[in-house]
Amino acid sequence: MRFYLGLIAGLMIAAGDASGDVNLVRNSGFEDTVSKWWSVPSCMSIKDGVGRNGSRGVHVRKTDLRADAWLWQKLIPAEPGRIYRFEAWVRFADGLDKDPVYFIASCYNRSGRSLQRAEGRPLIYRKQVENKGWVKITGATARTPAGTRFIGVGCNLRPNCVGEVFIDDFRVVASEKRYVEHVYTSAYRDTAIDGKVAFSAPYVCDPSEYTFEELAPEFCFVDEKGKECRVSAERVGNDEAGDTSFSVSIDVGCMAMGRHDVKAVLRTRDGKVLDSANVSFTRVADQIPFKTWFDSKKRFLVDGKPFFPLGMYFGRKTKQMMDVYTQAAFNTVFCNAATQDLDIAHSYGLKAVVNMVPFVESKDLAGKLLGLKSHPAVIAWYTNDEMPPGLAPRQSELQKIYRSVDPDHPTFTVLDKPWHVRMFMSSFDVIGMDPYPIGNHRGGIDIAHEWARDCSIQCFRMRPMWQVPQAFNWKWYRRGRENPEFRFPTRDEFRSMTWQAIAAGANGLMYYSFASMWKEMKKKGEFEHHWAHVKSVVDEVSRYIPVIMSDGLSPNVRSSLDSIPLRTWRYEGATWILAVNQSRTMQNLTLSVDSRIADVSSAFGPQPELLKDGKIALSLGPLDCVLIVAKTDRDMRLACMRSRETRDPAECVGDFETASVAFEGKARQ
Repeated sequence: MRFYLGLIAGLMIAAGDASGDVNLVRNSGFEDTVSKWWSVPSCMSIKDGVGRNGSRGVHVRKTDLRADAWLWQKLIPAEPGRIYRFEAWVRFADGLDKDPVYFIASCYNRSGRSLQRAEGRPLIYRKQVENKGWVKITGATARTPAGTRFIGVGCNLRPNCVGEVFIDDFRVVASEKRYVEHVYTSAYRDTAIDGKVAFSAPYVCDPSEYTFEELAPEFCFVDEKGKECRVSAERVGNDEAGDTSFSVSIDVGCMAMGRHDVKAVLRTRDGKVLDSANVSFTRVADQIPFKTWFDSKKRFLVDGKPFFPLGMYFGRKTKQMMDVYTQAAFNTVFCNAATQDLDIAHSYGLKAVVNMVPFVESKDLAGKLLGLKSHPAVIAWYTNDEMPPGLAPRQSELQKIYRSVDPDHPTFTVLDKPWHVRMFMSSFDVIGMDPYPIGNHRGGIDIAHEWARDCSIQCFRMRPMWQVPQAFNWKWYRRGRENPEFRFPTRDEFRSMTWQAIAAGANGLMYYSFASMWKEMKKKGEFEHHWAHVKSVVDEVSRYIPVIMSDGLSPNVRSSLDSIPLRTWRYEGATWILAVNQSRTMQNLTLSVDSRIADVSSAFGPQPELLKDGKIALSLGPLDCVLIVAKTDRDMRLACMRSRETRDPAECVGDFETASVAFEGKARQ
């Protein structure tokens, strides 16, 4: 059983030093008059003898599936720039249904508006619950943003769950205040040969202390002559994510060879240094020193060639399961961290994303990596599965071990809330989101694109993405809950979620989950029907991987509808445009391309129409998508010349029929 924990925190100005070991929760053990500080709903009561060590505590008896009540502490003074660490003690009674209580801390501005959410969960499993002892729930917020005046703390009784719980000893403590803590770069593992690299540093500074105009942040690095160089930030203030940061773009050719620190300094215009943070950056001469890496287009390179990981989560494997799995055009599989599992993947010609989450607490993580890193199937380590923000510092320390022991393979993190991404940025190389919208109340199917887009924004558009689309029925994981919306995605939904993720920039897909499909559907005779849909979509994606992973400069294409996600490529002498209707209604739109288009066709999806003004007209049915192949006059002429094996453009002037036929054949191969 897992007991879910959420923390929401934020801050605005300092009111005294609250760091250290001071518990900010008043009447945290419920020993004093409760009504003064706590709001207690009818399904909870404060009783003698139910707390730890026989003290007073909270007794929760939840019998109504529809109940949704809060135990809540009145507002506690707080400030920006601190991490608020949270803990509470819980004891579960017999007969408890899963997930009845959700712990949370909220931050508010002066007017009482909530500023930030940073939910998560502690790692509490049934074997601990069955001990019938007290379990400590722990967590922490990210550095809280400007604007916070207060925090609130308490717990919520979740609807659709029943059970009996005892709660005691709330505790919230604040860390030291920081303005700047991390610096991030656009270069994979902070290593580059040449070109420009972006450096970004999130910061927290309340406007009541200093406004944007009063700040003069800068970056310091060692130049190619070995001298310290200081450059002013090119941008300071609110970024795309709505948070504050400052950034600069530096030409790697101006930097010293080898490894050295780049320092982000937050200073005021009158010269006062508020805080600083470093990142260790490496300039290499002519070759990236990793067997696998991500290039500037966020493409994964294996043995120097682009590789689009396409696979599914998959635990224990049998020959029968693997024979079925490899009927689809997968090139990757999720594997347990065991040589036997990797051997099976390799025998089927598959690469492996290796699950290292069970070893996050292991004292011999380095030894486990050493034993597996040279296996030919390994391409990445899976290091974070929806962990709460309070574990971000630990994950950042583990990232140092992965980089040190195995510099050749990236770490892969998957989160279930886009606003958690920046908190974990120092702990992963590639990021993924798992929206799972079908049968869930997180939002419509369009979050398959929106979460990926927001994830990219949270990463300053610096990190590659491998997305995790839904391939399961929520009923499989929510036993005892009746919901008519619980079902496996239809083929149209499955296809839409797939191409929405790619349109948002995903350069890899790991569907969740083949193991669940096999377990839940085989015995009911439902597997073959849904598996056919999965295979058809996966085969479609595989067919166009060369387009998705092409290295041409992406053309600028504008849509008349902002609600239609687009992604573009230059490949084989043409402009390729992916457009996805993420709604369940027909959408009519026009597309404008910078270069005048002479011919359009579709590699898949509805046929577009070329208008007289050079724009492209398109009608997309509900959840439909299209991959358009658009060619300019120059594209057509060059294609014609290639088909005729001539270098004389005059031979192809005004005659594009041959080129068009040749291009259509190439597009549909």
